[in-house]
Amino acid sequence: MHNIDVDLTRKKLQKLMIIVLFLYCLLLTTHIFLMKTTYEIKGSNIINEPESNITNETSVFDLKESVETVNYLSDNGTLFFSGYAWNIRNGNLSNPGPNDWSNSPQNVWIDSNGWLHLKITNNNGKWYCAEVNTKQTLGYGTYSFWLASKINDLDKNVVLGLFSYKDDDHEVDIEFSRWGNNFSNNSCYTVQPAPYKSGITYKSFNASIDDAFSSHYFFWNRDGIYFESYEGDYSTLINSFYCSRNIDPEGVRAIMNLWLFEGLPPTDGNSVEIIIKSFSYTPFID
Repeated sequence: MHNIDVDLTRKKLQKLMIIVLFLYCLLLTTHIFLMKTTYEIKGSNIINEPESNITNETSVFDLKESVETVNYLSDNGTLFFSGYAWNIRNGNLSNPGPNDWSNSPQNVWIDSNGWLHLKITNNNGKWYCAEVNTKQTLGYGTYSFWLASKINDLDKNVVLGLFSYKDDDHEVDIEFSRWGNNFSNNSCYTVQPAPYKSGITYKSFNASIDDAFSSHYFFWNRDGIYFESYEGDYSTLINSFYCSRNIDPEGVRAIMNLWLFEGLPPTDGNSVEIIIKSFSYTPFID
């Protein structure tokens, strides 16, 4: 009789645990959906308008700079792309990598379509990588990147980064790389600082994309960060991830870079080029 009572109690506890787990998953899914919907509703009318008046919380950051929606390289080396002014990185042996970085038109340029090209090149036996970062600081909001290159064809030593960054403790990453290992997944979402916890602050996955075009987003507010990647222009979902970690967004800039893992050259010895069709940032408004 005692054993029967124990068994019944265990079964009741198991059912209760299943119900609690189901309710938790339901609440988490609802939270992610509401978070994403909030961005889409509140931000849909100001995408690609850096000259708009920024209000509320984002106004405490330096978002007053207004640039024309034109694409060219100014005399002082400033690049204008997707309505934003960008710095072009130039320098010797520095992280990530470490790598050498070049602001040469052979490494960073805008084509006749107004699309941005980042290219890793070899000049006299020395490899040069490419990076641009916004002159203005950003903050909470939606960061959107539209690519016109197949990311799953990258050499195992090549890394494409699409991210926001202030320092190593304030970084939100979308990265495409096999990190030197052909058997590794080729894509990841990461929220820094370290340590990285799979499923909590980090998600690695394998993106197989037939289309040359893909779009990648992260939606960031006080409640956390929600990532999405799509094949084509917001058509087929590749992957998504939610991280509840909240990091201070003050002082972050958008960065796009193409570099070599541990400074190792592409295994085939060829240059590598990525085309970025467009970038947009939509500030989050309470």
